[in-house]
Amino acid sequence: MLSTGFKLTDTDESFTVLLEEGQAVIRPGFPTVPDLVVELSSEVWQELVLGLTSALGALAAGRLTVGAGALHLPEFSRRFSTGVELPVGPTARPGRSETPLGTVPEN
Repeated sequence: MLSTGFKLTDTDESFTVLLEEGQAVIRPGFPTVPDLVVELSSEVWQELVLGLTSALGALAAGRLTVGAGALHLPEFSRRFSTGVELPVGPTARPGRSETPLGTVPEN
């Protein structure tokens, strides 16, 4: 399991993305002990989810910063950047409720 804590810099929100057994789940709040910490704007988060950018691309462009666990960023990017089925409705936004995102490719 890979636990990633996200901090949205423009809205002061935080949430957790858990990647485990081919599933990605978003939970409100910051994880107690994250494997990876990522700070980005809500715009960049939306681009990541929609597949318009990658975490590594956003990092290279200075649109995303990584705190603890930087070595996990390539794994997160690889496992989260393709094959995600997006939820529809109010739970699609981070911080609302636990939201399964769908199938995420395994290694």
